[in-house]
Formats: sequence, C-alpha cells, structure tokens
Amino acid sequence: MKKLLFTIATISVLFISCTNNDEENITNTAEENSIAGKWSLIDFKSEGTTTNTANGFSASTNFSAIGKDYNFTFDFQNNPNEVEASGSYTSVITQDLAGQSITQEIPTNSVEGLNSGTWSVVNGKLRIVSENTNQETVVTEGEIISLEDQIMKLKFVVDERIEQTIQGIQSVIEVKTDVYLTLEQTESYSDNDSDNSQNYTEEDLIGKWELISFASTGKTTTVTQNQTTEVEYTSSGRDYNFEIEFKTNPQELDSSGEYTEVKVSTTVGVNNSEETDTYTIHGGDTLSWSLQGNTIVVNDTTPNQNTESDILKILNLSDDELKLEVNIDFSYDDGISSDTTKEKRILTFRKK
Repeated sequence: MKKLLFTIATISVLFISCTNNDEENITNTAEENSIAGKWSLIDFKSEGTTTNTANGFSASTNFSAIGKDYNFTFDFQNNPNEVEASGSYTSVITQDLAGQSITQEIPTNSVEGLNSGTWSVVNGKLRIVSENTNQETVVTEGEIISLEDQIMKLKFVVDERIEQTIQGIQSVIEVKTDVYLTLEQTESYSDNDSDNSQNYTEEDLIGKWELISFASTGKTTTVTQNQTTEVEYTSSGRDYNFEIEFKTNPQELDSSGEYTEVKVSTTVGVNNSEETDTYTIHGGDTLSWSLQGNTIVVNDTTPNQNTESDILKILNLSDDELKLEVNIDFSYDDGISSDTTKEKRILTFRKK
C-alpha cells in the first residue's frame, strides 16, 4: 500500500508526455519572444486515475492534486533556448482508496523533464527536450491554453505505464491525468533586449498611477564568524490600494495607500511565509524624480538625509500602463555579522 501511494504521489507531479520525434518542427517565433524570461508558478492542479494490475487482478484509484506554498520559478533563456527550474512548492494529493479518502502533502523541489534542457514552441505547444537520470532523452509537451498580460496557462497530459517487481510479484501501474499550470512572468528578456532608446517624455509620466501587480525575487546572504546562511525568497502582492503620482513644478513623486506583500522564503529546504503591509516604493518622505532615457531617477530630498538614488527602469510605458523594474542591492555590517540582499522587483501600474 505504501509503495502504491508513493508511486501515485510521484507521478502526479511529473509532467511527461510522449511525442513523435519526426513531427514537423513549426516554431512560433512571436510566442517564443513572449515566453523568454522568468516565470513564477502561481497555480497547480491535476486529476486522474491510476490502475494497478498484479496477479491478474486490477484496481483503479482516482486522485487529484493541488499546489500551495509556491516558491517555484522557470527561467526560459534565449540565444540559446534553455530552460531551468528552481525552488519548491507543496503538492496536496487526495486519493480514494477502498472507499476512503487519503490526503498527502508532498514537498516538491523538481519537475521531471523541466529541470534543464532546450525549449521551443511547436504547433502551439511548449516543448522541453532534456535528459533524465539514466541519460535518456525526455520530451515534454504542454498545450499553451492562453498567454496574455504576463500570465501563461499550460496543460500537460500524462499517460504513463510503469512495470515493477515488489517481493517477487510483478505489477503494472498505469497513470492517466491532466495537469494544469498557471505561471506569472516576473521578468521578460524580450523587454530587456529591446531598444533602450525609447522616446519617453516627462509628460508621459505626469499624473496618478494605481498599482495592479507586484512581484519580486531575491536572496539574502548572512555571514557570521562561523557560518554563511543564504535565504532565497519570492514575493507577490494582493489587496492593492496603492498609487503613485508624478508631479511637475516642482518634480515630486508622491505615494499613498497600501498593499499587502506576501513573501515566501526558503532556508535549508524549509519554506516560510509572511505578510507585510507596504505603503511606499521608497523610504523617503520627500522625493524628487527625473527622466533619463528609459529610466526614472528618484532621490530623497528629506533634510539631513544622505541616500543613494533609486533607479526605476521602464519596461513598458503606454497611455494606460507603466511597468517598472527596480533592483535592490543592500548591505549591512554591524561588526558581528553582515547581511547582503539582492532583489529584483517588477511593479505594474494603471493610469487613473
């Protein structure tokens, strides 16, 4: 029984499907440009059936799985097209066995076929080609259900057959399930590689902008005399009621309202989650701003303050949307220990 439970739990988080290697390779370049970048897993669910056959008898079991405690990212690099997955999440698996409902929580820090390899978009599907631990080629294909507003929804079909021998008894396990993933883009390489000579003007920024999306990834390294500890984390926002206003004559940047930042950190494989009410994108009371190419330079003009300028990189600026990238590089040393934090934030605003 324990072996069967483990097999179901393991397979339910594998996103493997077979494909014909001779299939015509038709690549949608526009979609590849949209996918290149970093994506955070924000939703995972699957449901299916497993059938165990041994000694001429078969037993089928229905199961479903959902995810929680997400701290899992996919990095789709381009030139060359390579993908890496990192982080962790928890898969909550519910199975019906002998009329009883059994639920397991499985910490997951890898996804078979999506850890590393090459990727492409073929006939409207996201294809990953990689090697497993036996150095066998694994082809993973997922249907791109939708891709818009930095949200990508994927569907993977699992149809797997496993033969095994336990205590001299041969058995065959067949698993069929549909797996659905929702990913949110936190960094676009197509944005980073685009022409930086945008003809933005200060008039394009003047006015009020309300926050509609916040995401960040970062790492804090603490060094003491005896050890070094690294904490990786991701953050997302919710309950948005926050806005900024670019003023002119004088050029000041005001912020008001608040939003909730949900941070999930990983230390030695253990996930921790915390929520913080956030009121500003900068710690100063009085801010000035200037536009320099595709960056906004923000300075704290509060008396007796000596702080460095903040650089807000404009990823997108249109009549109704402002998307910013903010990189944080902060160090602190009290003589006993030192902390270094590096964080990348992506904030999206809508014109009011």
